[in-house]
Amino acid sequence: MNNQKRPIAGRILVVDDVEGHVELFRRFLSAQGYVVTTVGDGEAALAAATRDVPDVVLLDVLLPKLSGFEVCRRLKSDPATRLIPVVMITGLHDHNSRIQAIEAGADDLLGKPVDRQELSARVESLVRLKRYTDDLDSAKSVILSLGLTVEARDHYTEGHC
Repeated sequence: MNNQKRPIAGRILVVDDVEGHVELFRRFLSAQGYVVTTVGDGEAALAAATRDVPDVVLLDVLLPKLSGFEVCRRLKSDPATRLIPVVMITGLHDHNSRIQAIEAGADDLLGKPVDRQELSARVESLVRLKRYTDDLDSAKSVILSLGLTVEARDHYTEGHC
């Protein structure tokens, strides 16, 4: 018997004010190994995303307190959360809503009802992309630290690394 733990597929924040939708997403994504956090309004979404940065946010458009568009806009304008992929999920199928989602910074847009295979593929792809982005961000930090260390040791290289 293999006692190794299965690696966590990623952390997903689901933002929807309809409990049935939330439960559907929670069950489906949890079964795939994701850790799922759920909130029911825009303000709670912003707090949850900054408290425990998820790998992907699934964000309904029509929410109490702040619209999904505004939540997305704020997430993408905050340096601490701007790299989190956001998938906007909506029952609105008009052209203007799609444009508004893109302008708010959404990385993807899904219509309701959500196709489970499509959701699974998109979430998996975005989690992978988030991990690559995190790796690049970490590498950048290491390179900057090395440059600063070199500059600090020799005043001739100061400002050149």
